[in-house]
Amino acid sequence: MGYAEAQYAADTAIKGIGALIPDLSFNSKLVCRSSIEEDAGKLVTVSDGTNAWSKNLSLNLEAAFDLPGKARYTITVSSSGIVEFTKNVDLSAGEYMEVEVGLNTNTWTGLKNILNAHLEGTYCTIGDEIVETLNTGEQLIYRIAAIDHDADHQLIFETRYCMETARQMNPTDTNAGGWNACTLREWLNGSFYNSLSEELRSVITERTFKTSIGSQQTALQSATDKIWLPREWEIFGTTTYAAATEHSQGSAAQFPIYAVAANRVKTYGKSGGSANWWLSSPYAGNSTYFCTVNTSGGADYDYASHACGVVPCFQIVSSES
Repeated sequence: MGYAEAQYAADTAIKGIGALIPDLSFNSKLVCRSSIEEDAGKLVTVSDGTNAWSKNLSLNLEAAFDLPGKARYTITVSSSGIVEFTKNVDLSAGEYMEVEVGLNTNTWTGLKNILNAHLEGTYCTIGDEIVETLNTGEQLIYRIAAIDHDADHQLIFETRYCMETARQMNPTDTNAGGWNACTLREWLNGSFYNSLSEELRSVITERTFKTSIGSQQTALQSATDKIWLPREWEIFGTTTYAAATEHSQGSAAQFPIYAVAANRVKTYGKSGGSANWWLSSPYAGNSTYFCTVNTSGGADYDYASHACGVVPCFQIVSSES
C-alpha cells in the first residue's frame, strides 16, 4: 500500500470510529495520474451518469477526486475540447483507486490508452521499442511490427532479438497437426505468458489466424492465441516453403517491420550468437519441418525437433469502439 492509499485508508477509518455499522456514504477517492509532462493542464472529467466533476491535471500530473458512495464512473481526459481518453471504473464506498490516464508510449497501459483513444496513428511508429522484463529476469525488447494490420486500432509486437534460449517446435520430427498441435505453442501460451508482467498480461488481446494443418496438406485451420509466432508470409511477403493458402485463403500479409530485410536477422538475446528462428507455418513439402528464418534473414526450414530461436509475438487492440 502506497503512502497516498495508506493515508486515505487512515482518514476513512477515523471517520468511522464509534460507528457500530459502517457508513456506506463514505466518499471514494479516485486519483487520475499521467506520466507524460505534456499532459499537464488537460481536463479530467469524472461522471456517474448524473453528476460530473472536473479538474485539470496539475503540474505533478495528478487530478484527485472525492466521489460519493458506490457507483460506476466514467473518466474522460480532454485537450482543446477533444476527448483523448475514456475509461469506466467501479468504486465502492470508501475505496481508493489510482488510474493511469496518460497516453504514454513507454508503458503497456499507456499504449492501451492510446489505442482506446484511437490515436495509434499519431503516437506510434513501426519499430518503436518497449522493454519487458520476465519474472525469470530475462529482458525482451519488443518492437511495433504492424499498426492496424488486420484489426482496427491494433498494435502487433515482435522482439528485436530472439529469446536467449533456443527451443524445439516439437519433441519429435513432425509437423502433423501444424501450429495447433505444437508443444512450443503450448509453452508460449502457458509458461511464457505467465512469465510476463501483470501489466502486459492485462492488455494483451487474443489473435485468431490460420496456418496449414501440416503433413504436406494445404488445408488451413484457425488458432486463437495470446502469444504466437509469425507465419512465413508475414515475414517475407511471399511464400517459399509454407502453404500458399496461408496467404490466398488465410489472409496472411507482411508485417511492415519485416519489409526491411535487416529486421529479419536476429541473435539469441542482445549479445548471443546468430539465430535461425521459428515460424508458425509448417513446411508444405515435407512432414518433418517447420519454416524458419535463417541467420542471414532468408526463408528456410528445420526439423521440428531441432532447437531454434523464439520470437514471441502478441497484439494489443482497443477495447473502445
